[in-house]
Amino acid sequence: MISKDLIFINGHFYEVKSKKRITLKEDIKITFSTQEENYIPTKPAGHKPKKILDANAKKLEVESDKKVKHFKKVFSAGKVLYFHIPKKDAWFKAELSEDLYMFLNNKTKKDEGKLYSCACVVTANINAKIPFFEAIQATSLNELYKSTYVHYYGNHGNPACNALDRFLEERGNENSALANHRFFSKEEKSSKGSIDL
Repeated sequence: MISKDLIFINGHFYEVKSKKRITLKEDIKITFSTQEENYIPTKPAGHKPKKILDANAKKLEVESDKKVKHFKKVFSAGKVLYFHIPKKDAWFKAELSEDLYMFLNNKTKKDEGKLYSCACVVTANINAKIPFFEAIQATSLNELYKSTYVHYYGNHGNPACNALDRFLEERGNENSALANHRFFSKEEKSSKGSIDL
Protein backbone atom coordinates (compact mmCIF):
# COMPACT_ATOMS: atom_id res chain seq x y z
CA MET A 1 0.00 0.00 0.00
CA ILE A 2 1.26 3.48 -0.84
CA SER A 3 0.35 6.90 0.52
CA LYS A 4 0.16 10.04 -1.64
CA ASP A 5 -0.57 13.67 -0.84
CA LEU A 6 -3.49 14.68 -3.04
CA ILE A 7 -5.49 17.84 -3.55
CA PHE A 8 -9.10 17.85 -4.80
CA ILE A 9 -9.77 20.61 -7.37
CA ASN A 10 -12.54 20.96 -10.00
CA GLY A 11 -13.84 17.49 -9.27
CA HIS A 12 -10.45 15.80 -9.76
CA PHE A 13 -7.61 14.58 -7.57
CA TYR A 14 -4.10 15.87 -8.27
CA GLU A 15 -0.86 14.70 -6.71
CA VAL A 16 0.59 17.69 -4.85
CA LYS A 17 4.22 16.89 -5.68
CA SER A 18 3.91 16.15 -9.42
CA LYS A 19 0.79 18.31 -10.03
CA LYS A 20 -0.55 15.49 -12.21
CA ARG A 21 -4.15 14.33 -12.16
CA ILE A 22 -4.73 10.99 -10.44
CA THR A 23 -7.25 8.48 -11.74
CA LEU A 24 -8.39 5.63 -9.52
CA LYS A 25 -9.71 2.20 -10.47
CA GLU A 26 -13.38 1.35 -9.88
CA ASP A 27 -14.46 -0.68 -6.84
CA ILE A 28 -11.49 0.10 -4.59
CA LYS A 29 -11.44 1.26 -0.99
CA ILE A 30 -9.51 4.41 -0.19
CA THR A 31 -8.91 6.31 3.04
CA PHE A 32 -9.22 10.09 3.25
CA SER A 33 -7.59 12.07 5.98
CA THR A 34 -8.77 15.68 6.23
CA GLN A 35 -10.42 18.11 8.63
CA GLU A 36 -14.07 17.41 9.53
CA GLU A 37 -15.23 20.72 8.00
CA ASN A 38 -13.90 19.63 4.58
CA TYR A 39 -16.70 17.08 4.32
CA ILE A 40 -19.61 19.06 2.93
CA PRO A 41 -23.28 18.10 2.42
CA THR A 42 -23.94 16.28 -0.83
CA LYS A 43 -26.29 17.87 -3.36
CA PRO A 44 -29.06 15.68 -4.78
CA ALA A 45 -28.02 13.74 -7.88
CA GLY A 46 -29.33 15.01 -11.19
CA HIS A 47 -31.26 18.25 -11.65
CA LYS A 48 -33.83 18.88 -8.94
CA PRO A 49 -36.92 20.66 -10.33
CA LYS A 50 -37.51 24.09 -8.81
CA LYS A 51 -41.21 23.33 -8.39
CA ILE A 52 -43.43 20.26 -8.82
CA LEU A 53 -46.71 21.20 -10.53
CA ASP A 54 -50.02 19.59 -9.56
CA ALA A 55 -52.34 18.28 -12.30
CA ASN A 56 -54.17 21.59 -12.88
CA ALA A 57 -51.01 23.70 -12.93
CA LYS A 58 -49.25 21.28 -15.31
CA LYS A 59 -52.21 21.26 -17.71
CA LEU A 60 -52.30 25.07 -17.63
CA GLU A 61 -48.55 25.20 -18.35
CA VAL A 62 -48.94 22.93 -21.39
CA GLU A 63 -52.09 24.74 -22.61
CA SER A 64 -50.39 28.13 -22.35
CA ASP A 65 -47.16 27.09 -24.08
CA LYS A 66 -47.01 28.87 -27.46
CA LYS A 67 -45.03 26.05 -29.07
CA VAL A 68 -47.85 23.56 -28.33
CA LYS A 69 -50.45 23.15 -31.08
CA HIS A 70 -52.16 19.97 -29.79
CA PHE A 71 -51.52 17.96 -26.65
CA LYS A 72 -52.65 14.89 -24.77
CA LYS A 73 -52.02 13.61 -21.29
CA VAL A 74 -50.26 10.26 -21.40
CA PHE A 75 -49.79 9.44 -17.69
CA SER A 76 -50.61 10.95 -14.33
CA ALA A 77 -48.06 11.82 -11.67
CA GLY A 78 -47.05 8.72 -9.73
CA LYS A 79 -46.87 6.49 -12.83
CA VAL A 80 -43.91 4.11 -12.70
CA LEU A 81 -41.79 3.53 -15.81
CA TYR A 82 -38.69 1.39 -16.35
CA PHE A 83 -35.52 1.88 -18.34
CA HIS A 84 -32.37 -0.04 -19.01
CA ILE A 85 -28.77 1.07 -19.44
CA PRO A 86 -27.14 -1.59 -21.60
CA LYS A 87 -23.59 -0.79 -20.44
CA LYS A 88 -23.94 -2.98 -17.34
CA ASP A 89 -27.42 -4.40 -17.98
CA ALA A 90 -28.75 -2.16 -15.21
CA TRP A 91 -32.53 -1.73 -14.87
CA PHE A 92 -33.99 1.32 -13.17
CA LYS A 93 -37.42 2.26 -11.86
CA ALA A 94 -38.54 5.85 -12.49
CA GLU A 95 -41.55 7.67 -11.12
CA LEU A 96 -43.29 10.69 -12.64
CA SER A 97 -43.55 13.57 -10.19
CA GLU A 98 -45.86 15.47 -12.58
CA ASP A 99 -48.38 14.49 -15.24
CA LEU A 100 -46.73 13.53 -18.54
CA TYR A 101 -47.96 15.09 -21.80
CA MET A 102 -47.23 14.60 -25.49
CA PHE A 103 -47.63 17.50 -27.87
CA LEU A 104 -47.57 18.49 -31.52
CA ASN A 105 -46.28 21.79 -32.83
CA ASN A 106 -46.25 23.40 -36.28
CA LYS A 107 -43.01 21.60 -37.19
CA THR A 108 -44.26 18.15 -36.19
CA LYS A 109 -44.36 15.64 -39.05
CA LYS A 110 -46.57 12.55 -39.41
CA ASP A 111 -48.58 13.34 -36.25
CA GLU A 112 -45.70 12.10 -34.06
CA GLY A 113 -45.89 13.71 -30.66
CA LYS A 114 -42.98 14.96 -28.61
CA LEU A 115 -42.64 14.58 -24.86
CA TYR A 116 -43.35 17.66 -22.81
CA SER A 117 -40.99 18.24 -19.89
CA CYS A 118 -42.03 16.47 -16.71
CA ALA A 119 -40.43 16.33 -13.27
CA CYS A 120 -39.39 12.75 -12.52
CA VAL A 121 -37.07 10.71 -10.33
CA VAL A 122 -35.18 7.40 -10.50
CA THR A 123 -36.31 5.58 -7.36
CA ALA A 124 -34.51 2.22 -7.61
CA ASN A 125 -31.98 0.06 -9.40
CA ILE A 126 -34.21 -3.00 -9.60
CA ASN A 127 -31.67 -5.65 -10.53
CA ALA A 128 -28.99 -4.66 -8.00
CA LYS A 129 -26.28 -3.83 -10.56
CA ILE A 130 -25.50 -0.57 -8.74
CA PRO A 131 -23.97 -1.28 -5.30
CA PHE A 132 -24.39 2.28 -3.93
CA PHE A 133 -27.70 3.55 -5.31
CA GLU A 134 -29.08 7.05 -4.80
CA ALA A 135 -32.18 8.67 -6.27
CA ILE A 136 -31.66 10.90 -9.30
CA GLN A 137 -33.99 13.78 -10.14
CA ALA A 138 -34.68 15.48 -13.46
CA THR A 139 -37.03 17.83 -15.28
CA SER A 140 -37.62 15.49 -18.24
CA LEU A 141 -37.35 11.79 -19.06
CA ASN A 142 -34.51 12.40 -21.54
CA GLU A 143 -32.61 14.31 -18.86
CA LEU A 144 -33.36 11.56 -16.33
CA TYR A 145 -31.79 8.88 -18.55
CA LYS A 146 -28.74 11.04 -19.31
CA SER A 147 -28.24 12.08 -15.67
CA THR A 148 -28.51 8.47 -14.50
CA TYR A 149 -26.01 7.31 -17.13
CA VAL A 150 -23.49 10.06 -16.34
CA HIS A 151 -23.89 9.66 -12.57
CA TYR A 152 -23.17 5.93 -12.59
CA TYR A 153 -20.97 5.49 -15.67
CA GLY A 154 -19.33 8.89 -16.12
CA ASN A 155 -18.40 9.69 -19.68
CA HIS A 156 -17.80 6.06 -20.64
CA GLY A 157 -20.07 5.69 -23.65
CA ASN A 158 -22.94 7.73 -25.03
CA PRO A 159 -25.53 8.92 -22.50
CA ALA A 160 -27.90 10.33 -25.14
CA CYS A 161 -31.21 8.62 -25.78
CA ASN A 162 -34.73 9.10 -27.05
CA ALA A 163 -36.94 8.63 -23.99
CA LEU A 164 -39.80 7.45 -26.22
CA ASP A 165 -37.79 4.34 -27.05
CA ARG A 166 -36.01 3.82 -23.72
CA PHE A 167 -38.82 4.08 -21.17
CA LEU A 168 -41.17 1.11 -20.75
CA GLU A 169 -44.39 0.59 -18.82
CA GLU A 170 -43.33 -3.00 -18.08
CA ARG A 171 -39.75 -3.99 -17.35
CA GLY A 172 -38.25 -5.95 -20.22
CA ASN A 173 -41.32 -5.64 -22.47
CA GLU A 174 -40.24 -3.63 -25.52
CA ASN A 175 -43.88 -3.61 -26.68
CA SER A 176 -44.74 -1.39 -23.71
CA ALA A 177 -42.45 1.47 -24.83
CA LEU A 178 -43.55 5.04 -24.33
CA ALA A 179 -43.30 5.36 -28.13
CA ASN A 180 -46.66 3.57 -28.38
CA HIS A 181 -48.27 6.84 -27.27
CA ARG A 182 -46.45 9.10 -29.72
CA PHE A 183 -49.05 9.26 -32.52
CA PHE A 184 -52.05 11.58 -32.37
CA SER A 185 -55.40 10.43 -33.76
CA LYS A 186 -57.71 12.76 -35.71
CA GLU A 187 -59.82 13.10 -32.58
CA GLU A 188 -56.79 14.11 -30.54
CA LYS A 189 -55.86 16.69 -33.16
CA SER A 190 -59.36 18.16 -33.49
CA SER A 191 -58.62 20.89 -30.96
CA LYS A 192 -55.78 22.14 -28.80
CA GLY A 193 -57.44 20.53 -25.83
CA SER A 194 -56.21 17.67 -23.72
CA ILE A 195 -57.37 14.08 -24.04
CA ASP A 196 -56.57 11.76 -21.17
CA LEU A 197 -55.52 8.28 -22.21
